Amino acid sequence: MRIKSFLYIAFLIGFYKINAQKTLEGVYHRDILFSYEKYEFFKDGVFTFQKGGDLGVSLKGKGNYKIKNDSLFLNYNLTSLKENSYFKSKSYFNEKDSITLEFKVYNLKEKPLKNVMIYSLNEEKESVDASEDKDGSRILVFKKGNYKDKVEVFIDGEFLGRQILVLRADRNYILEVYMSNSESQGFYHPKAIKGDIQTYKILNFEDNFIELKNTEVNFKLIKNKN
Repeated sequence: MRIKSFLYIAFLIGFYKINAQKTLEGVYHRDILFSYEKYEFFKDGVFTFQKGGDLGVSLKGKGNYKIKNDSLFLNYNLTSLKENSYFKSKSYFNEKDSITLEFKVYNLKEKPLKNVMIYSLNEEKESVDASEDKDGSRILVFKKGNYKDKVEVFIDGEFLGRQILVLRADRNYILEVYMSNSESQGFYHPKAIKGDIQTYKILNFEDNFIELKNTEVNFKLIKNKN
């Protein structure tokens, strides 16, 4: 009987501790093998989330949070989205035995970019790099028939949003390529979480950490020291 009473009292204390503090504040982190997760909670009920590693941020989000009963709700309704890289193209035909792809590369403010890699992979999966002509255009030339129906062109750059262009292999192209900035060195924008509501059961809530559970695993977020 005493054991049952003790367990009940312990449950009430834990329940009170979870419900007594209705807001989170500060930066919390979770270290994972070769990566990290960071949450920042603000008094006004807003939070930000980042996941990343050595190459930068790979996943991010922003929204409103609330604690209700013994659960934490993260509503990713405030995440801002970056404009993707894009391209414009014109095509033409001729009787030559080769196909020419001509590129001019800019940032989204239409400033020319130089330190950009442009290449394709031939049928043997060998890289064919674009050369630069006298006016700064980048040129890819390949024999007609080297590609069956299409040619894929990869456009990469450090801290730029990568593009993969899929073009018809039976025609020439003149392309204007516009590259957006990225927060990551890995050639991609961080994946953005938006329109998602994540629910976690609160197992323990202390001054320096919060322990949570989702459908897959229990984990602990450690509060950063100021």
